Amino acid sequence: KDSQSVTCTTQPPTNETKDDRPGGPTPRGEYLIGRRYTHRTHKIDWYKLYPKKEDSSGYYDYRDKTKKGRYTMALHPGTRSLGCVTVKAPTYNSDACWQQIRNVIDSGSMYYWKIKWTWRFRGFLYVH
Repeated sequence: KDSQSVTCTTQPPTNETKDDRPGGPTPRGEYLIGRRYTHRTHKIDWYKLYPKKEDSSGYYDYRDKTKKGRYTMALHPGTRSLGCVTVKAPTYNSDACWQQIRNVIDSGSMYYWKIKWTWRFRGFLYVH
């Protein structure tokens, strides 16, 4: 399938600078991108991120802690970051760059098979 790419500015973490602490930057690595939904509290687009396990045996669930102790990381638009990959978007969902990212992500579809179940994802995100 054709590869699509969009680059936007991300919002640095608000308070914490260490990636092994809650609220710190999203740790470097590979993530599966979940489906888009509207966050219940923030009312913005939200994609759950599923980090690749350190031993490459699979991916952590959204709520499972990684070896660094991180969990519930996501990709979303916004003006501040508390540990997610936050695309700098002063107008949130209506920001032009965010809409380009959302269109690329939403056009993807892939499956990840685990022993007894299958998860559907939109693609990969690499944090450098």
